[in-house]
Amino acid sequence: MAEIAGRYRLGEVLGTGGTSTVYRATDTALGVERAVKVLRGDGAGIDAQRSRLRGEARAMARVTHPNILRVYDVGTADGQDYFVMDLAEGGSLQDRVDETGPLPPVVACRYALQILGALAAAHDAGVIHRDVKPQNVLLDRDGIALLADFGIALLSDGRESRHTSVGVAMGSMTYMPPEQRLDARGVGVGADIYSTGATVYAVLTGASPVDLFLAPPGSARWDDVPDVLCPLLQRATRLAPAERYPSARHMAAAVLAAMALLPAEPPPSARDDAAWVWVRDRVLASLSGLSPEPEIMQEPVPRVPRPRRGGEVAPTLDGRAAAALALRSRELVTAGLLLLLLGTMGLSVWIRSAPPGPPANTERASGPTPSAVVVEARTPEGSAPSVPVVAASVAPAVEAPAVVAAVSEVKPRRSYAQPSSPTVAEPVAKAASPVGVWTGSFNGRTSRFDLAGTDDALHGTVTVTFQGTAIVTDVQGRFDPATRTVELADTTRTADSGRYVARLTDEPALDGTFRATETGQVARFRMVPAR
Repeated sequence: MAEIAGRYRLGEVLGTGGTSTVYRATDTALGVERAVKVLRGDGAGIDAQRSRLRGEARAMARVTHPNILRVYDVGTADGQDYFVMDLAEGGSLQDRVDETGPLPPVVACRYALQILGALAAAHDAGVIHRDVKPQNVLLDRDGIALLADFGIALLSDGRESRHTSVGVAMGSMTYMPPEQRLDARGVGVGADIYSTGATVYAVLTGASPVDLFLAPPGSARWDDVPDVLCPLLQRATRLAPAERYPSARHMAAAVLAAMALLPAEPPPSARDDAAWVWVRDRVLASLSGLSPEPEIMQEPVPRVPRPRRGGEVAPTLDGRAAAALALRSRELVTAGLLLLLLGTMGLSVWIRSAPPGPPANTERASGPTPSAVVVEARTPEGSAPSVPVVAASVAPAVEAPAVVAAVSEVKPRRSYAQPSSPTVAEPVAKAASPVGVWTGSFNGRTSRFDLAGTDDALHGTVTVTFQGTAIVTDVQGRFDPATRTVELADTTRTADSGRYVARLTDEPALDGTFRATETGQVARFRMVPAR
């Protein structure tokens, strides 16, 4: 086939999929090069394929953004269905990683901002992409990212949802959030947030992000992620959609804050810098409404700092924004240290006034015991190693934990020219009991555990929300402090009843599985203390 629609002269094949082929083409009417996607095949499934092809073109044409591949034409000619779009000559983001290896952190963040800018525009237009991954982020000849392949996008008017049956997974499993694996039709913005986090993880580490939602903060899977980016990616890939960033703009705010604290290791190439200068203003403009003070993200379990290569931090914001962020960081550090000092003083007073030993017959407080917050106080090069500060929640009137989290996240810049002595953080205090209210995800669905009683006689309810309906079951069981294992069983015998076995982790979290008694089906769940 040399030409289609009497206008588009087809050239080399750029890529093939299950139902279509993409060609380099020349628009003879305008004398410009384009990419043309042509549907292949016939038979019983052709109508569904044609509908999906047109749906993809409609979804892409619905959103205008410099980081979204543009669509120019769609139609049928001589029995061939096609649509015409921008030509991305730089291959895909995955191609770049395959050729050059994992991307420098600053470059990975720049691509993340471009993807998030595209998604913010798509979400504003009522489009959920549902298939964000490095293979679907194309690069033009200047290295600028273009989000493509809206073939399974979900539109707010529901026109595309008829291609997705209830309870059917659609997308790429490696980058797919857990809720999309169960019901691709019921997902929202959180699905794209998860896939973006998984994409950044993959291009940053070169490792597979499959089931990243099951990797706790202390997992070795995070070892190749820079410390400043760990909380960001961990939040984006949380198991429960409600615990991820609420929007692409919120995640972009966190990325911008992290970029100002990243060392350039190695520094971006001249081509990367040129692409960023061109796209920066357009990306940030598309993220209007961005808060200058991004959300406080949960600090991961402290790790022993790894020696890193590279020089000084290279700010990627303009001078005024970088100066404002640096001033804000100093203010937060000062305020945090003051509050930590007050908390330590309050703790010493409490220790002196407390009676020796625990009182007899003390009733267990509801909820898991708060973990101590560990903050690593960094010092300039050449000075004595710092000692981790442990702050306990002993002064209810002072909201120290929130400020401590802010200090942990916004770390002062430092030079990595000389190797530094590692600072070993003290272990985080363990949660003493599963008693309390826990929220999270049960096999991808929002769930809640309400547990009361004692270690030998736990009881309560498990609530799982399915298609808008809350299903509540009564449970009872026990907790073994030695192994930190929680065992629960449904008290009412039904076809869906079974047993829950979980481990109380140090985060704290309840991480475990449910096995149905009659069918033997197994489902994973992960719960954290309710905020």
